[in-house]
Amino acid sequence: MNVSQLALRYWPVVLMLVVVANVAGVASYFSLPTREDPEITIREAVVTTYFEGLSAERVELLITKTLEEAIRQGSGGRADPEHLDAGHIDHSR
Repeated sequence: MNVSQLALRYWPVVLMLVVVANVAGVASYFSLPTREDPEITIREAVVTTYFEGLSAERVELLITKTLEEAIRQGSGGRADPEHLDAGHIDHSR
């Protein structure tokens, strides 16, 4: 005897199980805790450093590394690798 035949043979039991499952689901849905305005923590930052006349390596050494350290200490996070272009450095977290 397969499952379909059993369900048709004992249809009152199947109906009772479906009703109980639906009632339990609705009760669970309405008992879930909700917040109107949940806190959202943004864990992404973009730091772009420009300095006319300096190479990207000098800007990184003199300015960007200092900014990275200040951001890292202030946020407790870590900086992702830099994206270098000629003349400026773009940091994306």
